[in-house]
Amino acid sequence: MLVRRSSKMFVVMGALLIALAALLRFVLVPMVSKLPGDLDVNPVYEGTGTLLNAQALQAGDIANVIASDVPVTIDCHIYVSSTDGDTALAHDDVTLTAPGLSVPSDHTYAIDRKTMDAANSYSGEGVEPHSGMTIALPLHPDPAASYQYYDSATRTTAPMIYVDSGSISGRDILNYTVEAKGALRDPAIARTLPPALPKSLLGIRESMRPARSGGPVEVFSPHRHSGQRRKWSVCLFILAATGTARRTMSEEDRSRNTVRMGSGGKLTWDNGSALDDVDRRRVESWLAALLQSEHLSLLIGNGLSCAIGAMTGTFPPSMTQPISDTPTDVLERARLHAKSTAEFMGRDSNLEDEIRAAMVLADGLAVLGQSGDEQQVREAIESAMARLLAEVLRFEKRVWDEHLNATDKARQMDQSLLRFLGPFVSRPVQRDRLHLFTTNYDRLLEYAADLIGLHLIDRFEGRLHPRFTASRLNLDLHYSPPGVRGEPRLVDGVVRYSKLHGSIDWQFSGREILRAPLPFGGPNSGNGVPTAVIYPNPAKDVETLAYPYAELFRDFAAAICRPNTTLVTFGYGFGDDHINRIIGDMLRIPSTHLVVVSRDPLNALESFKKRTFYPLNQTTELIGPNIGGLAEFSQFLPSLVSDRVLEAQFDYLDRRTKLNGVLQPATNGPSTGGDA
Repeated sequence: MLVRRSSKMFVVMGALLIALAALLRFVLVPMVSKLPGDLDVNPVYEGTGTLLNAQALQAGDIANVIASDVPVTIDCHIYVSSTDGDTALAHDDVTLTAPGLSVPSDHTYAIDRKTMDAANSYSGEGVEPHSGMTIALPLHPDPAASYQYYDSATRTTAPMIYVDSGSISGRDILNYTVEAKGALRDPAIARTLPPALPKSLLGIRESMRPARSGGPVEVFSPHRHSGQRRKWSVCLFILAATGTARRTMSEEDRSRNTVRMGSGGKLTWDNGSALDDVDRRRVESWLAALLQSEHLSLLIGNGLSCAIGAMTGTFPPSMTQPISDTPTDVLERARLHAKSTAEFMGRDSNLEDEIRAAMVLADGLAVLGQSGDEQQVREAIESAMARLLAEVLRFEKRVWDEHLNATDKARQMDQSLLRFLGPFVSRPVQRDRLHLFTTNYDRLLEYAADLIGLHLIDRFEGRLHPRFTASRLNLDLHYSPPGVRGEPRLVDGVVRYSKLHGSIDWQFSGREILRAPLPFGGPNSGNGVPTAVIYPNPAKDVETLAYPYAELFRDFAAAICRPNTTLVTFGYGFGDDHINRIIGDMLRIPSTHLVVVSRDPLNALESFKKRTFYPLNQTTELIGPNIGGLAEFSQFLPSLVSDRVLEAQFDYLDRRTKLNGVLQPATNGPSTGGDA
């Protein structure tokens, strides 16, 4: 979820969702000895909660950080989509709503229908790896038994203790206690927290407790079926979720929108105001001119998937998660190395950095003959990759489900993609084809291409088992008009497409790379997910690693490092050194132009500017929530970019004006008539 700064905006505390998550599970004690395969319930809860005022926290206003007695509504959809013997595929979709805030958090689990514990997935669908109970608790608990509960907010497993039985409003209940601690791992909740804290707050614990509470913040709902209130300390939880920020920006900086078109000066405005009509036309005409460049490329980062995730309620994987939830000394070395390399790029480290560092470390341990540590590192890599790919499939499945059900969210999502991509792909056929690049592993752009009716040309050849090829033939699509022979014409709506970091449906097969028949959103019918070719990949063969990515980055360089080229980046954070190096080479060609579009400020972009040649007259920046978001940026894109149509329109208007002048000649005064 994208956080908009407003005095009415509250961000849900992770501790609150932990408490409420426990509440939801208590009502699902099954009334039979086996979880029903047709389970489908929609409980709704209402009450009050203690929430975090994001604006006060960001500004360092400690006294007003905690907002008490805020009305809270929780809408749940808990259901079983399929079963296989004693294993069920269970879905736990929860949306928490407060004034000015809606936080969806969806989870899919494979669970044992008898023990309610985790089970192995049989369908290959993107299930959330976990250990412990999730949507249901034991029917006949043993007071002496040791149970484990999976907390989806921290993605950790905590001990669960059976206390006693009782009744509330004539309904029999079972009371359990769970204490879950840990850093926030749920990406849907994490996105509602502030991206950074003022430096004065980092490391402070006691001062973040509200003075009026006198102790831990009390979080409860009047509809708790455990019949008890439970207290949760929120101070350490906030710091665990936001204390990784290496650089901080003021609230004023993050709420400011900036437009710089070449060296012509900046336009800045706050979220509370808007551009006037004259400036809006300036921006639109500037973008229309750039989209008419002889060569046009579009680089899509994770920002597009996040924008669509905000519409559907299921976000793409968060790259802030660590490589392992149980760090060891050897994995800590990889983490520190990843942190140092990321700091050189001017940003915080992420999961890809840690996996890359772990791959290097594993190879070094193999050389040293330390097989035990090597095995530990490689297992952590494989586990992280499987978790990442499962979350990608989860994101895709939510998009596809909304589309199949033709929901309002699907219409909003489809219209947003059409409005965004339309101006880029509707180039005149006389100009070079649009080259679309992405760093994302998901197939959202493939979905958008099918939606719009685009033909994507990539490096794969074949139908049954498309194979990645190193051929650099400039293939294209032509057609012959009826009755015309020997004059083939270019087909509209053709785009060259490259996934710079690979894709979840790419597979190694021997020394070849094939595109697996993996449905959009799963389920995976084979073993394709663990062997997916994504960057970085845990393969040991250096030549195999270099094979797809060397060709892909050569395509990127060949597309943008040539005269009269415009590159537009959307949602790309400038955190990839390989891509940045090629962009820097492009800017050394005087006739090229770079357009940077981002909803949030980009620390890594500022670092990129300091390290490379960044001429103002060859760059455009559209940064801020009112200019760099998906819907906001699309409003500034020209609705018609074909100069052929524009020229025809002006020609028609000119002829129409001349015709009116002939049919209705102007007169200087009344006619006198008669002979002289």
